[in-house]
Amino acid sequence: NATYFQYDITVFALLLYNKMKFYSILFTLIVIISLAYSYAQETALPSVTVTRPLVQAIDKRTENSDIHSE
Repeated sequence: NATYFQYDITVFALLLYNKMKFYSILFTLIVIISLAYSYAQETALPSVTVTRPLVQAIDKRTENSDIHSE
């Protein structure tokens, strides 16, 4: 039973390692957007003006990475 548990952890670690890149990108994305949003609120700008070009730039980056990965 203990060896089975260790095997599960190893598989989980491998899955986590594979998804780490995706989740780190996602986490960075959330942090950037939340920072941009708080900055926009502090400067009393509509958040759309900050986040829209940011999202477009991120979309371009993800499209490029998709092309490279194929």
